[in-house]
Amino acid sequence: MVYPSSVTYQELVRFTQLLGKKGKSSIAWDIWKHSYRKAKFESIVSAMQFVGFVDSANNLTTLGKHFVFGKDKNAIVIGLIQSDYFDLFRELLKEAKPEEEVFNMLSRNCELPLPEKERRSMYRAFKDLTTNVGLIKVEDGKTSLEKVATKEIERHSKTPLWVYDLPLFTECKRIERFKALYYETGNPFRDIVRDAFSELGFKANNLPDKTQGIPDIEVVGDSFHGVVEAKGETKQIGENDVSQLSKSQTHPDFKDKKLILVGNAFRLKLPSQRGAFFHDKAITLATSKGILLLSSLVLLRSLEAKWKIEKIDLQTVTKKLTQNGLCSAL
Repeated sequence: MVYPSSVTYQELVRFTQLLGKKGKSSIAWDIWKHSYRKAKFESIVSAMQFVGFVDSANNLTTLGKHFVFGKDKNAIVIGLIQSDYFDLFRELLKEAKPEEEVFNMLSRNCELPLPEKERRSMYRAFKDLTTNVGLIKVEDGKTSLEKVATKEIERHSKTPLWVYDLPLFTECKRIERFKALYYETGNPFRDIVRDAFSELGFKANNLPDKTQGIPDIEVVGDSFHGVVEAKGETKQIGENDVSQLSKSQTHPDFKDKKLILVGNAFRLKLPSQRGAFFHDKAITLATSKGILLLSSLVLLRSLEAKWKIEKIDLQTVTKKLTQNGLCSAL
């Protein structure tokens, strides 16, 4: 999913007001090139497509005409609810959430591996559009729905809300989010790695007081106790990363625990276009230091195998996790 970015509610309203004055039901660049920079024009039109105001040929839809010519302010509320923001609204129906968690949800929904800067811009657009129409509010770092929003979402949802609680939908959504193993970094990557180990059958939880080069996650099995650092990079993961992690071996909290580095190298490239995730020197050092190197794609393949056959041999997986150096399969 690619959400609107680089556009504000005021810019969208201003554009539609001008469109109404022109009496146009279609949008063409030639008519607007003297009024807008092309990048801004394209971002506004993209946002109008997102909320269902224009079709793929940039002609106003019925909903768009209601907003542009009928001056129906509720049309944009309907458009936002029926847009791909709906998944975010549905999660907020359950409870208020920290802003960063809403950003993480938006990030997980992105179809393409997008830089965090661009995803932040998408989140700002979401926040601006939805707060200005009175659907959500943000106070003290918490995002919640306005009182009127619940009724509006129930009224205008394309699909009855109860459908999303059916087991099939829940299962698909649960599995789909692991696509984040392809592209995430930072805390969102840490959390999806943690959940991947839980999905495989281990007990996994975040470790407190994260410091660079210190493990993020604790992983426990019947005969296994490991700690994991999760690292997403736009480049290859090198010797320095392994060296930094190896210093944790002297930390009393990590004594006698297996050190694992889960890396998501070249995270913004298609999987088919990525090189080796770990540098040869990183592999050599990891082998000598008793550290396991595991790529996020190997972890994802193990999840896919589990989903396909519904069960995996956790003892075999555990045995592979106790090895040193590069792990090519779980």
